[in-house]
Amino acid sequence: MNRSFRTLFCVVGSVIVVACGGAGPSNQQKASQGLPEQKVVDSTIRQIDFKSMSYPFTEAEPGPLWDAPSSSETITLKNGDYRFPDGGYLSFVSVTYGDLNGDGKEEAAVDLLHGTGGTQNWHYLYVFAKREGHAAFISRFVSGSRAYGGLTRVAINANRLIVDLQDEERRQGDCCSLGFVRVTYRLEGSSFREAGPRTKDSYRITFYPLYVGDPGTVQPSADGNIVFIDSTRKQHPLTSYSK
Repeated sequence: MNRSFRTLFCVVGSVIVVACGGAGPSNQQKASQGLPEQKVVDSTIRQIDFKSMSYPFTEAEPGPLWDAPSSSETITLKNGDYRFPDGGYLSFVSVTYGDLNGDGKEEAAVDLLHGTGGTQNWHYLYVFAKREGHAAFISRFVSGSRAYGGLTRVAINANRLIVDLQDEERRQGDCCSLGFVRVTYRLEGSSFREAGPRTKDSYRITFYPLYVGDPGTVQPSADGNIVFIDSTRKQHPLTSYSK
């Protein structure tokens, strides 16, 4: 592999970076800033394989709302995926752990993405406790679809479930929003109640420098291509991408 190609590979891999939320604390750390640390003594629910288990399931229209699907109707994920006969799907996204009722035992909030087979999709957030070695279903949160209240982050801290939903008022088309609404819920028995005021914020988007122009380097150019900068600072295109 020649030197120019190695340099090009390193620049593409390290310079072109766009990230919602920016580089820094994790989603759960961001959601928990300013909240007291909680002590958990039992985390055995982490032994459950949520990518390969059955979930109570009835189809729901996009929320945001809490519901309780019938336990008599279930779907079973296999390796984090389920396909409906009509072409839709249900896919594992993540699982968030934390103590929701202050008993020192962790609960699990499992995020599953439900898609129609087209562009519309929304999240089903299943909350479980561990009882007698098994996952015991508590309740389910249904998010909105994409920019209309779509789920973007989940955290559990200080006995609260915290969700970030895309802010419909700041949407940019149907897919995305420039901001989010943070909602906090408290578990009361087998139901969740909203706790505290809703807050709004903007997504942090970090762009690394696109063009430095030092002689003898390979850099992204302003039009999105990769160029080599010679000793006279003249640009020599290495790609020919056009918008």
